[in-house]
Amino acid sequence: DVAQLLLTELHCTKTFTGTASIQGILDKLSQVIPNKHKGVSITGGACLILASELASFFVEDPRLLPLLTNMYDFREEFPYDLRGSSFSIKNLCVSMLAASNEVFLREVYTGRAVYGGLLRRTLLIKPDEARQPNSLVDPSKPIDEILADNQKKDLLRVLDEIAKMKGPLSVDDNAAVLYTNWYDELYHNYDKYGS
Repeated sequence: DVAQLLLTELHCTKTFTGTASIQGILDKLSQVIPNKHKGVSITGGACLILASELASFFVEDPRLLPLLTNMYDFREEFPYDLRGSSFSIKNLCVSMLAASNEVFLREVYTGRAVYGGLLRRTLLIKPDEARQPNSLVDPSKPIDEILADNQKKDLLRVLDEIAKMKGPLSVDDNAAVLYTNWYDELYHNYDKYGS
């Protein structure tokens, strides 16, 4: 909810919430979206998919997992065919922030997703501590409690600066070594713990 609130106020990227088909997402990413707030249209294939429950976000489709796996990498051009019409998405860059639980994750991360490569392109965060109790009786309370006005303004300012950045990402040599060591250790643990 907080991510959606911030991105709605920023008006800097395409966002998807609720339920969507992979074809519907690709179709929207190929379009120019008018932006009344900033006066500059949102172009290109950058987007954030926000799903409070991952298993309920995507419409079931046998092509979903292969397409999601293929869309993981940035693409300057991403051609696709939708109902007989060919389209091309410029600068495809899809990010997803989704929540789930073990039961519903297994519905999405089936054997096809695990062994087809989607799981390897996913960063899973599992909490290792208990949260404060929240009965969810007052639906208006959580966002106000999480973000005070001044925090929201600071976050929006920083996110706006990030949204203005252009060009390729460069990785510091020390960060590359750290990542490679972590990845190698993880890779060699597959035999020990299974994939």
